Amino acid sequence: MSKSSAFECLRPLCVVLMKEQTLESIQAVARSIQDLDTESLQALQQYVLFPLRILLKNQSKLSTGVCEAGVLCMQSILEKTTLVNWEMFSDIFTALCVTISSKQSNGQASDGSEELKLAVVKALTAMLKSADPAIILQLMSPQSLPMLGHCISLLLNLSEAEKMKELQVAALKCLTSFVPDDDASLVYGEASKCFASFLPGLSVTISRVILANPKQGQNAIECWSKHISMVMDDRLLPLDKTKKSEDVTKRQLLQDGEESLLVSKTETWLTGTASKLDILIAKIVTMVTSRSWRVRLALVRFAETLILRTKSSMSCSMGKVLEVLVSLAQDRYDQVSSPSQAILRSMAKESLTVESRMLSELLEDNLHKLVTVLPRIIRTADDEEKLSTVTAMVGYVKLLGHRLNSLLNSAPHLKRLSIALLQALELSIRDTGILETTPAPQADLSGGEVRRGHSRDFKHFSDHKIYEGIFQLCQLLGQYGNVSLLIDNFLSYFHESPSYVKQATMIMNEIMQGTLLVANDDQLSIWQEKETEEEEKIEDALKIEDAEELKSIVSMLLDEYLSPSCWDVPTTQSSSPPSTAPLSSSASSSSLSWQPSAPPTHLILRNASSSSSSSRDALTVSQMNHNTLLKCILLDGIAVFAQVLGAQFNQLLMHCLYLVLERMADERTLVCQHAHATLAIISQACGYRSISELLLMNVDYLSDSVSARLRHYEWNLKAPLVLKVTLQHSTCDILPLLQDTIEEVFHLMDDHHGDHATSLMSVLQSLVLAINRWFPPSREEEVCTEVLSCESDQVSSIVAFCNDYIQTLNKADEDLKNLDVEMDPENTDEVEDEEKWMDEVDKPKELPLHIKNVKQVLEHCVNLMSSSNPRLRLQVLSTVQSAVEALHQNQDVLLPLVHKLWPAFVLRFADQEILVTCKAFETLLTLAETSRDFIRRRVVKDVWPKLTSFVQTHAAMSEKAGSSYHHTAYYKLQHSILAGIGQLCLQVDICEADLLVMVQACIPYLNACQPVGLQEACISAFEGFIAAEPDAVWFSLLDISSSSSLQPPHPCFPSIKFAGDSSKQNTQQWSNIEKLLR
Repeated sequence: MSKSSAFECLRPLCVVLMKEQTLESIQAVARSIQDLDTESLQALQQYVLFPLRILLKNQSKLSTGVCEAGVLCMQSILEKTTLVNWEMFSDIFTALCVTISSKQSNGQASDGSEELKLAVVKALTAMLKSADPAIILQLMSPQSLPMLGHCISLLLNLSEAEKMKELQVAALKCLTSFVPDDDASLVYGEASKCFASFLPGLSVTISRVILANPKQGQNAIECWSKHISMVMDDRLLPLDKTKKSEDVTKRQLLQDGEESLLVSKTETWLTGTASKLDILIAKIVTMVTSRSWRVRLALVRFAETLILRTKSSMSCSMGKVLEVLVSLAQDRYDQVSSPSQAILRSMAKESLTVESRMLSELLEDNLHKLVTVLPRIIRTADDEEKLSTVTAMVGYVKLLGHRLNSLLNSAPHLKRLSIALLQALELSIRDTGILETTPAPQADLSGGEVRRGHSRDFKHFSDHKIYEGIFQLCQLLGQYGNVSLLIDNFLSYFHESPSYVKQATMIMNEIMQGTLLVANDDQLSIWQEKETEEEEKIEDALKIEDAEELKSIVSMLLDEYLSPSCWDVPTTQSSSPPSTAPLSSSASSSSLSWQPSAPPTHLILRNASSSSSSSRDALTVSQMNHNTLLKCILLDGIAVFAQVLGAQFNQLLMHCLYLVLERMADERTLVCQHAHATLAIISQACGYRSISELLLMNVDYLSDSVSARLRHYEWNLKAPLVLKVTLQHSTCDILPLLQDTIEEVFHLMDDHHGDHATSLMSVLQSLVLAINRWFPPSREEEVCTEVLSCESDQVSSIVAFCNDYIQTLNKADEDLKNLDVEMDPENTDEVEDEEKWMDEVDKPKELPLHIKNVKQVLEHCVNLMSSSNPRLRLQVLSTVQSAVEALHQNQDVLLPLVHKLWPAFVLRFADQEILVTCKAFETLLTLAETSRDFIRRRVVKDVWPKLTSFVQTHAAMSEKAGSSYHHTAYYKLQHSILAGIGQLCLQVDICEADLLVMVQACIPYLNACQPVGLQEACISAFEGFIAAEPDAVWFSLLDISSSSSLQPPHPCFPSIKFAGDSSKQNTQQWSNIEKLLR
């Protein structure tokens, strides 16, 4: 479209807009402008903008919608044209600012429409971008400072006070657009001088926006950094003599008011401004812990801008800015960490070529400062500040790399670092959950990747990221530092004070873990590029020497950890001597120390007033917690050593395997879990596929160690527990190899019937459980059992009759054949062969090894069944229950043993401990399932009356009891009997008369007044009764719930009248009977 055509199109619209300033007229102009090309619109710029300028000056008489439409129309024109007229630019600039200014307060925005304010801010941004550089240069002149200052104040007020997010962002972007893109232009220099006047208010206000509104953090940080770097740019400071004379000449030409607005960038002003900005920077850099990765990325750009442009003028803040880059160089987002690392690399290269302070020295100084303040921050600051400090320290160590040794070689620096780490990692020992003794299920960790867990509470922080950062710091010390020096240093603290033992051990563990990071570190150092081939060869040679050194360090630490004073710390109030006689570190692996070692007092926390005579009996909860946590940390250390040495750790297995297995049987659950994880890590590190394979390949050493200690059982009470753990985590292949040791346990059982019998019995119980796991019942046997349990009495009797008939016929046939053979003298040889075969059949068969072991276990249970220790009686009953299941398919072995067990077993139903009686009933159910008819008469004669009496006498007690009755032992026994009595009836085939006695005893539990749990158990019992004797049970239930009578089918039979109550109240009370009768 030509210019004349464009003019003819716009002229009537503009005339209408001048006469009628309405929304329609503005929209008509806006639509026309969209169709014009840039060249035509540029020629008609002043003509089209004139009515809109008039509209802005009359905005007080117009509605907000009309003003907003006019500003948007002006914005579209400015975006497509270039402003070259200063008078028009200043007029529009002033009109736009006045449109949203408050008449009451100078520099404040009005309370008008947010949409209008947003349109004005976008129009101002479009003006600044479309203006000619000469116009911007004149805008930055001293004469324009009042107008510019008013606009800056408005934008700052909008970015801080407004609630509309889009308006805040637009205001910040508009402020940023005042900074020219070309930092080498004349406009940039004039803007630097001009904005020095606005620097105090601008820097303070935007810093408040950064800290108060994290959502707008990235935009505010970008705005702040661009303005500060422009004003404090090193290239524009200090002014030389020529520029100073030009500046003086310009000042002489200004009026008094205009001169007072200018700021002279003198050395004094520069120093004072830098110190004040340093305070704001210290607050802004705290955003390094922001959850938004965009804010953290903006901080990276912020640091880069200040470092590149204000290194000299703001040298006092370079440490804080560098700390931002160091912290974000290890950010979890690559968008943040990659540019941070690139900036640090460029800084390192520049530091090596420029005659300035070396970057490594700056990093060392900053690290030293953080190490100095770390104890104070850990004790007093919040978790965010602690995390920020730790993250920065990790970053500094990563950047220093192997140059860290120069810092560690300084004794004062190393001591300060050690104290800081020791104080930061102080553990909380007030949690009583550490002493939990409930056995927790242990997952199979040997099949996949295993990681050491740090389930510990620290005294000074709770965020897991903090201790992960500290552990990473320790690992980096091991990766880049002198491992021998560090281990020797922390070993001195390990021996110095009991309060440092746990922390020093954790730190040494992580340092050794850090030695594994050398081969896995794929990141290039900021100091150098990829190594040359010669350097790689030298490094390979050094690795061989380091491997030998690591092996000697691991061996030394293992001896320290396994020393009696460290390993045998007590965690209970027991005063018994140490249960383990550990291998001497200086003797051969097969020599054992049988004398009890001295009570370990070096690493045990004591009260200051406690005497040595009560050293073991006066342990407080905190002291036991301390020792329990120490055991866990020592186990974690052994796992680390295995990972460090890998397959070479096989040579040290004989020193620690037995002791780790002993910890797996510890009474503290936390210790058991750590020991199990440690053993899984050892098996992986040494090249074994599982824990069971590890134990199988080292069973000779384990069996010798356990056997040797069993010969001095009084001083090695935990030796059987090692055998127990070995059985729990092994396969059936290990049973023949451990048979001699198991026989020794059987012999010990004959000599120890007191307190020590519990640990021995636990070994036998584990043996039986392992056999059940190794040799499960065949599928055919399970199917036969299920079928037999579902057969009715009628079918059973028919099958029995048929079997008897077939056996009789077979016997008759055999008798006839024998008569024929006797009459034939030629068959004498065959008769002799048959006699030999019969003799071989009569000989007892050789039992499998696992059956022999189970048989011996049950024989020992006969004598221990009546022990005075209730815990032992429970243990024996559990063992019998498992052993009977193991012998289910060997009835010839099982039934004689049941006969031997029965007299002592029956007494358990009259035991003073209700829990023992409850366990005895569970065992009886297992016996009934495996022995069936063999114990029918015994059950009816010896057990059935006791069960009936207990159920009958306690029905009234449970009916009147409250909710707390659920937690009593009597309730548990009642529930157990009711839940299993129906199954027992079916398994042993109780006769009708005895069954009805139990039915009458159980009927009260169907009452709705009984506890719900007992009602449900009783219903399951009656389901078993009905399956055994349906008619008799049906009659008994009707006699309770119904008052009707049954009419006989013939007059010769008498009628039957039920004695029950059919009322509604009775029906509700006996609703369970109605369910059963349905």
